[in-house]
Amino acid sequence: MKYIAFLRACTAMLAVCLCLSASGCSPNGEESSSSTSSSQSSSIVSDSQPDIVGSSQAPLPEVQATIPAPAISIQNQTEGNIQVKIASPHFSGFSGADELNAKIEQEQQESIAELRSIANSGAETGATSSLFYQSVFDYQENGLLSVWLTNENYTGGAHGMNWVCSYNLNPETGEFYAFRDLFRNPEEAIPEVTEKSSLI
Repeated sequence: MKYIAFLRACTAMLAVCLCLSASGCSPNGEESSSSTSSSQSSSIVSDSQPDIVGSSQAPLPEVQATIPAPAISIQNQTEGNIQVKIASPHFSGFSGADELNAKIEQEQQESIAELRSIANSGAETGATSSLFYQSVFDYQENGLLSVWLTNENYTGGAHGMNWVCSYNLNPETGEFYAFRDLFRNPEEAIPEVTEKSSLI
């Protein structure tokens, strides 16, 4: 009897979860807050391409975007046992845009070159495992421009590796900022931020 009651409770909870997921967890049929309008984000998604988010957040209402949305190029190819999927932004129309594009391209191309080097070393030893590199980006512009390049690769072993490269600059002056430049007192702030981020 208790077992039947337990099964009924589980079934009811499953039904509620399915209803919530189908409606986007939004009451009264409202659109889920996680979706963004086309004016707030630019995205390209297909079965054969990585998910790309041009900007996942709209600028704050009181601050208008001062730079145009970047053009996006997609590279999706397989060379032997290497699969590469990258989305590259091409910013324009503000100071520092060309330098920013060059920094992003350099990071992506160096990662691909490293993967090719590992593949060549593996070929010499007879290893033929599949290797993988993916890179997508996100950005936010609110007076300052911040671009995040999220990278993932697999070069063999138990699991792959993920890392993020960030670029911060003033689009009016073209000045780039290092992480420590974002704080008034970096000697105190950086250890605190590092400690808090390690708890996430």
